[in-house]
Amino acid sequence: MIPESQVEDIISRNDLVDVINEYTHLARRGSGYMGLCPFHREKTPSFSVHEGKQIFKCFGCGKGGNVVHFIMLAEGLDYRSALEFLANRVGIEIETTRSRGSSTTKLRQDIMSVNKEAARFFFRNLIDNKIAQKYCVDRGIDVKTIKKFGIGFAPDAWSALREHLKAQGVSDELLLKAGLILQGKENSTYDRFRNRLMFPIFDVLGNVIAFGGRVLDDSMPKYLNSPETVLYTKGNHLYALNFARKSESKRVFIVEGYMDCIALNQRGITYSVASLGTALTDNQAKLLKKYFDEVIISYDADTAGQNATIRGMEILQKHGFRVKVLELPKGDDPDDYIRKYGRDKFFELADGAKTFVEYQVSLIEGRWSPKQLDTRIEFVKEVVELLAKIENRVERDMYSKWVSREYDLSEETLQMQVENRIKGQKVNLDNLYVIKRAAVRADTKAMELKDENLTKRDRNEKMLILLMSEEVQVLRRVRKEINSDLFTEKNRRLYESLLKREERGESIGSESVLRDADIEDAAVISEILSEWLTPPDIYKACKEIIIKLRNAKYEERLAEIYEVLKDENLDMEEKIKLTNEIKKILEEKRADI
Repeated sequence: MIPESQVEDIISRNDLVDVINEYTHLARRGSGYMGLCPFHREKTPSFSVHEGKQIFKCFGCGKGGNVVHFIMLAEGLDYRSALEFLANRVGIEIETTRSRGSSTTKLRQDIMSVNKEAARFFFRNLIDNKIAQKYCVDRGIDVKTIKKFGIGFAPDAWSALREHLKAQGVSDELLLKAGLILQGKENSTYDRFRNRLMFPIFDVLGNVIAFGGRVLDDSMPKYLNSPETVLYTKGNHLYALNFARKSESKRVFIVEGYMDCIALNQRGITYSVASLGTALTDNQAKLLKKYFDEVIISYDADTAGQNATIRGMEILQKHGFRVKVLELPKGDDPDDYIRKYGRDKFFELADGAKTFVEYQVSLIEGRWSPKQLDTRIEFVKEVVELLAKIENRVERDMYSKWVSREYDLSEETLQMQVENRIKGQKVNLDNLYVIKRAAVRADTKAMELKDENLTKRDRNEKMLILLMSEEVQVLRRVRKEINSDLFTEKNRRLYESLLKREERGESIGSESVLRDADIEDAAVISEILSEWLTPPDIYKACKEIIIKLRNAKYEERLAEIYEVLKDENLDMEEKIKLTNEIKKILEEKRADI
């Protein structure tokens, strides 16, 4: 009989899509694949494969199952023979109860057993070590979490683990192959992990396959991991997936470190895993796809983290995941953030996670500011290159519209440049109206708009928006006292953009208002700012402008009513209605005085 752990390994390493593609061509359809059934004749594809669940189903002949069932049908084999067929396909040596002497299989089992005992040893040592316990308390790790993850402590000694396991009859040869000890000079050996907090790494079935160790101080290296063995290949596993796969969520968070993952788990986010210090691999993506449909990546914000995020997102998208990036405030990692601000705030950030394209555009914006004249061209060039790589036309058009709206680019011209790039032409920005949001005095021609075009009301509305942008508290107070219909349509958009920025927790101020303005409004705002003196009482200044704007609206409406009342054919009911409206307007005007 083949052990369950090896059956799981055989199935996990034989991706169903890859196997079936060797028998019939599959084409991507939504989150799965379709193709002509290899088990009966048909002209229209009715053979469906669900990549995430790793199952197939033919709606024509009714056959279905997992990868083992497929091989049983395709090759005419029984269950065991199908497993042997698949094991041979990926180079796995089958273990049986009668062939326990098989060298590789026996070694895997022996390492698994010694790892289990090592994990127990580390756990008992944590219980006896006050310094390590204090470290856990300081990092917010509670007792329940310590037990769940089997966290332990490696003593500050050269051979504590070796001596403990040797007393149980474990040879140095096995400990070396398990990566638990190292070879020193003159054939001496010593423990790999010393004076470190220990994190057992489990496979999806909960077997201890490796370890990670973290120092308790600032010494280097901060983390030390087990080497790869016949039991453990880091690119084939994900930390805490044994817990995450049992959650009912179809969404999973991928973080970098053990502590990040543990912090999320402790706060009920059990659908989180860590990538074991490596860039995400195809095998890890396949493993995740069995249990999840959406991935949110939260790696460090440094250059290495950004590069790892992009590589990971590309791999995950290739495997049909919906992928987003959760960006934390600079200097924070998921462990820091969730301990400081809590689970709800973390979820708020997760809800605003960026898609792959949004994330890449933000990185381009970080390299080439779209607000500066000398860098905006480079910004647009890189964005065009990015959009041109999106294969799905609908998705490409959607993001083109988003970029145009977000950065005030000409949508028509941007899409034309993207289409030209797809055809292999160079990006030509001669006719591209690059950015409508002008920086202060950025567009001389627009700044030369005549004073007669800058109406008093338009200037007052913009003045009010600029004043509110000066202080968050003023903005929050004033917004309760006015409605957006106080503004004309073009300025209403600026006001609502300012509110959205504040709600998202973004920085506000005159620069943010200017960024949200189109080229004509930017010219007016730039002129106002060139004469700007911040009043001593901003709220009072806002109230004064609000009264002016309301009075202007009142006067406009009164003029309209008086004009209507000149109509001799107006019926009495309508006259009474308009007269009452005049009284109401006059009362509101008096109330504002």
